[in-house]
Amino acid sequence: MAEALRQRSASSEPIVSAATTEPRIVLSCNDLEVRAGGTPILRCPELEVRAHGVTGVIGPSGAGKSTLLKCLNRLIELEPGLSVRGRVELDGTAVYGRRTDPARLRERIGILFQQPVVFPGSIARNVLFGLRWVRRPPRRTWPGHVQRALRAASLWDEVEYRLDRPATELSVGQRQRLCLARTLAMEPEVILMDEPTSSLDPASTEAIEGLIRRLAERHTIVLVTHDMDQARRVTDRIACVCLRDGVGVVAPSVPTATGLPDPGCRRAVEAIPGTPGRRVIP
Repeated sequence: MAEALRQRSASSEPIVSAATTEPRIVLSCNDLEVRAGGTPILRCPELEVRAHGVTGVIGPSGAGKSTLLKCLNRLIELEPGLSVRGRVELDGTAVYGRRTDPARLRERIGILFQQPVVFPGSIARNVLFGLRWVRRPPRRTWPGHVQRALRAASLWDEVEYRLDRPATELSVGQRQRLCLARTLAMEPEVILMDEPTSSLDPASTEAIEGLIRRLAERHTIVLVTHDMDQARRVTDRIACVCLRDGVGVVAPSVPTATGLPDPGCRRAVEAIPGTPGRRVIP
């Protein structure tokens, strides 16, 4: 497979079509509530995610940022003891509707977790993992899928000549980009990212941030972060998750450049441990 991939042209087709000029609402939440047993743990009265941009989700640890992401592609249903009420829509279609296939939904809404998880086997097989079992493309097309995904994740040049080597040989930063390539191979419309740089060194963090901005030209990104400087660098809009009486409450997103209008949100952001200089988004 490695030899076949090296022979392919660098001008492979993009994973998805180019972004449109008019932003549209791709994902939306209305009156969303997550309960543990009968106790509310997260509320999202209203949230809109615009196409081909980066929407940040920011807030203190334990407020429910990761829980919110899992609600968007129904991974929350795999969490024992949690239930979801309210409405989530993807392009106007109910995410929790009876006719919505969760497996197909997760093809359209991929996710990149905080810690990179690579599977036993080669780099190439890691990229193909989901694609092989969900879409089952012909074997002759595998090299093309691998190359396109690795190029999109900015990893191809580093692994082109060792695609058959174990994925565990990669650095942590490379593993995170490999996980991203595995997600991109499924050609998602939306990519959820749960603090993807939290375990990375500064150089790898910078690489991922640049990649996020490039990916937003063709995909819609929802990025969970507690790094205020990162939010300024990467996101177009930002929503804050604040704890109120023990319940995480999601405020509607606003342009990152204008800052958080809610004083409670600003105080919550300021209190996040590790915030450089304890600065607040203005």
